[in-house]
Amino acid sequence: MHRAGSERAQADGRATEKKSLHATERDTEANRQKREQFIERIRSTPPEHLIFLDESGVTTSMTRVYGRRADGRRIHEATPGTHWKILTILGAMRLRGIVAAMTIEEATDADIFLAYVEDILCPTLEIGDVVVMDNLSSHKVSRVSELIAVRGAEVLYLPPYSPDLNPIEKAWSKIKQYLRSTRARRRRTSTAPLPKPSNSSLQIMPRLGSGTPYQHYSNCRNALMKASSTRFGVAFSTGLFLILSLAHGQSLANANNPAPGPIEYSTLQQISGDDSSAAIAEKAAKVLPRPNQTEWMRLERTFFIHFGPNTFRSVEWGNGREDPSVFNPTELDADQWVRAIKEAGGKMVVLVCKHHDGLSLWPTRYSNHSVAASPWRGGMG
Repeated sequence: MHRAGSERAQADGRATEKKSLHATERDTEANRQKREQFIERIRSTPPEHLIFLDESGVTTSMTRVYGRRADGRRIHEATPGTHWKILTILGAMRLRGIVAAMTIEEATDADIFLAYVEDILCPTLEIGDVVVMDNLSSHKVSRVSELIAVRGAEVLYLPPYSPDLNPIEKAWSKIKQYLRSTRARRRRTSTAPLPKPSNSSLQIMPRLGSGTPYQHYSNCRNALMKASSTRFGVAFSTGLFLILSLAHGQSLANANNPAPGPIEYSTLQQISGDDSSAAIAEKAAKVLPRPNQTEWMRLERTFFIHFGPNTFRSVEWGNGREDPSVFNPTELDADQWVRAIKEAGGKMVVLVCKHHDGLSLWPTRYSNHSVAASPWRGGMG
């Protein structure tokens, strides 16, 4: 605002406020109707069943964009220009606080989001929950809705161009404000615990619930391979997600000594540093299989076929340096394998195409250790 205009505004008692911008596409008649329908649906849903989900990104080059100097001159500061890293945060928020959080050192795609939904979000869902998320393409993979529906919940997508209808956006703002003020330059710094708040702030600082799963992955493959090995305990109190909880009206009072409750049967049991050996044993005994695990167990019998160099060398373990020429089946009858498995009551069969011996049971130009280097079918097997 021009200085003269600012002085007139102050004289009139009006304060200068930052503009709230939104996409012009949001103002079309169709999108306005969608927003009204969405708001009506939210109003008709019990607040305790609403879950707001979103992703955000932070980097190791963040710093405050404004500052003051005693002499009034511009402040100069250095930040990483080329060697900074990005950290994607996935989180879900409900009335009682953050219920699922995950970080990963790359952008979110369909595979990463599915791993988050299945292993981090779904174990926290309750029957009747409504999971609100935006229209990101990875959110609309069909399996996302299926996984959530199995838990007795449903997905509700935000109207187009309507991030303002997702309150978790304010939580992301708190996270970034904190990271800018600390100028975090390493991931470990960015997730370090916050200083203990003073007593005067206990009534306004909300808490991260002790049952909040949190996991960090260094890349997509780790997320897919290790998504089921979620860490608990100390990770719950990381500053990153304590800040995220600031969007709620909870209090830190009694947060350090929550009243222990009965251990219920669940697909996910959380182990904390305060658990006794007896409590850990009871939790281990009360782990329930997930729906996909139950579905697999209903098959009753699954057969694995290991067929490689060791088959022809009459050994159980190879060393990976076997000559591919030893693999040369002359009377291979895969149909006979299937008939024998069916007669034994098998419902599923898995052919291991590459085991610890390293031989690929398919021809590939990327390695000399494959059936392309064997005499079987002239290397075209």
